[in-house]
Amino acid sequence: MALEKILTTPESQSAIDKVRMYIKNVDPDKKLLKVELHKGFLDSGEFKSVKIVTVYITKDEYDAVMDTEGTTGITVRETLAEAIWTWLQTNGHIDVQ
Repeated sequence: MALEKILTTPESQSAIDKVRMYIKNVDPDKKLLKVELHKGFLDSGEFKSVKIVTVYITKDEYDAVMDTEGTTGITVRETLAEAIWTWLQTNGHIDVQ
């Protein structure tokens, strides 16, 4: 399942206005979290990926993301996803609404 947000500022190709995040790998032993960001647009309701960026969250940053407390009423996956979005924005990887 992809997690999608709208880019704050569309990229140079005006069609690129959305980004989907895919959590590809979580390895607690190595403190590694692999995330793919698929930048693209909707075409007749179907997401079209134009650019894929892979981001690795490791070591202390991994711990910080995993230690983020969840909000009551949402799933662990949603809590992790929001923590990852926050980390990606804080570290300048993406700017979303």
